[in-house]
Amino acid sequence: MTIPLHVTAHIETTTVGVDAGWTLLDGPLSWAWAMRAHERGEDVPPITRAHAPDLPIPLATWEECGTWGWCTSIGHPHVVAWTSIEVRRKPAVDAMGRWIPDARHHLSLGPHKARNTVAPAVLVDRVEWDIDATDRTDVEDLLGRVSHLGGMRGTGHGHVTRWTVEPGTRGAWRDRPMPTPGAPAQPYRAPYWHHTRRIEVTGDAHARP
Repeated sequence: MTIPLHVTAHIETTTVGVDAGWTLLDGPLSWAWAMRAHERGEDVPPITRAHAPDLPIPLATWEECGTWGWCTSIGHPHVVAWTSIEVRRKPAVDAMGRWIPDARHHLSLGPHKARNTVAPAVLVDRVEWDIDATDRTDVEDLLGRVSHLGGMRGTGHGHVTRWTVEPGTRGAWRDRPMPTPGAPAQPYRAPYWHHTRRIEVTGDAHARP
């Protein structure tokens, strides 16, 4: 029996990327599951170029068009304001040392020198998801390990102060990308950066028959 839940991340700092594209909850939950397994001394299946394992996170699954995914909606950020942040762009010293034959690298010259760049960011006070879970307690335990969302996490952006998990609406998780023949190929299941996670999907779940 699955459990519909409404999940909210409460955020206190600027975020990068949570308002662009899709932010689904199976990504953070998979990361938290792997971190917990490492802490417990358990084996975590390795990711290779040819294969990305699916970790046993406590979400129900759907099956359509010969594939499957996790029952989580996209994240809905509550945007307070749009802003920007300065990011220090550092020279690719390691790559230069490996591929450039020169004995010296002139890091203060040219297009690859260190400099500040501006990145778009948003102020949000919360991001909300709908999920169908298989174990609410396990969902709450994993979420408690996720302290940041979005990009630039290493510099403090997207800091989550707390998570709330409440009863949700059954089927609300379908507000998400689903397989649609002829649509653009896009990632649809964690890990979203892996090339095996791209299929023809559309994000307009309500427009599908």
